[in-house]
Amino acid sequence: MNKLSVIGLESEKAEVLSELQRLGTVELRDQSERLTEAEWAAILRKDSDEEQVSRLESELSEVETVLDTVARYDTEKKPLFAIRKRVTEAEYAGILKEPEEIRREVDGLNGKVQQWNDLKTEENTLVSRQAALAPWMAYGLPLELSGTRTVRVAYGVIPAAADFTAMKEKVNEVSSATEIQILGKDAEQQYVSVLCMKDEEDAVLDELKSFGFTAANFKELTGTAAENMKSLLERLEAVREEQKKLEEDFVIPKEEKETIQCYRDELVVQRDLAKAGDNLLATKKAFYFEGWVPEECQKDVEQMLDGAGCWHEIREAEKGEETPTLMKNNSFIYPVQAITELYSLPKSYELDPTPVFAIFYIVFFGMMFADIGYGLILAGLTLFALHKYKLEGMAY
Repeated sequence: MNKLSVIGLESEKAEVLSELQRLGTVELRDQSERLTEAEWAAILRKDSDEEQVSRLESELSEVETVLDTVARYDTEKKPLFAIRKRVTEAEYAGILKEPEEIRREVDGLNGKVQQWNDLKTEENTLVSRQAALAPWMAYGLPLELSGTRTVRVAYGVIPAAADFTAMKEKVNEVSSATEIQILGKDAEQQYVSVLCMKDEEDAVLDELKSFGFTAANFKELTGTAAENMKSLLERLEAVREEQKKLEEDFVIPKEEKETIQCYRDELVVQRDLAKAGDNLLATKKAFYFEGWVPEECQKDVEQMLDGAGCWHEIREAEKGEETPTLMKNNSFIYPVQAITELYSLPKSYELDPTPVFAIFYIVFFGMMFADIGYGLILAGLTLFALHKYKLEGMAY
């Protein structure tokens, strides 16, 4: 790894960053430490655009939501291995030639996703209300009725373990005119209704509370429990029907889905370019950055920077200076490199342990699948996958 320093004109910055991103061989360094020095801070500022990054992150989140929803309702047969479609730069540019139209399509789908989510929230609320109302179906009085001029009407719950008969007897001792009925029960509660004279209300409620009575309240409902349950079921059916209609719009043609996927990739590219500004320092007319580049790749980087009219310097890392780690292993060992990356990459001055434990990993794996039948099946499936699919990364 060699250290790269670059100074360029502000007018060339976008092109330079775009080309560096395309090359994918330079790791930019954070320049915050430079701004702690008075000489640097006097003439340079951080070239970040948090508003742009935030906007792109928001757009990307919306597109991801649309793609996740479309994937959920995709009726197309899924392949054994999910692989990305390969497109040329010309095809990619052709797909994205009208980004405003794609954005309108995404906005339309995202709006329907939000409608579906709102309906789902309403559905959950209705189901919850339905469950809360179900135990009161035997209660024939309007739920909003709290009494008449002389009679107090109440309904509520007592614990399932409470003795209803004993409670009724205790209440009758203080008020023989009180009527208590049990409407139903479940594993946790008993549901009761109470009719008593208003002048005896306090005494009756004191006795009820001694058995754990808690008044129920349906302030937002009018009419009987049965009438409200009927309305809830009708609205629930309507909500689910609206959801089904919206779900039909989430089934889109394959070409349309791939266009949105390309748009998503373009947003990722733009966001990463905007984030790169965090590692740049700038004046009104120039920019500066430092980074690391593998020695074998520096020729391409230098050629690109020369073409953009940038001053640049590439030098070897100083003794003791830690550099990024780039592991290089042959095709036989490379798949096992994934195990090293699961833990942590070695420091730039340490040895790569992959070639050493690759031998043991392969041997132990072979011991686990020593049976010739398993071996033949595994070998056959591997050859089939390599031939049939364009595998990427560690899968290859």
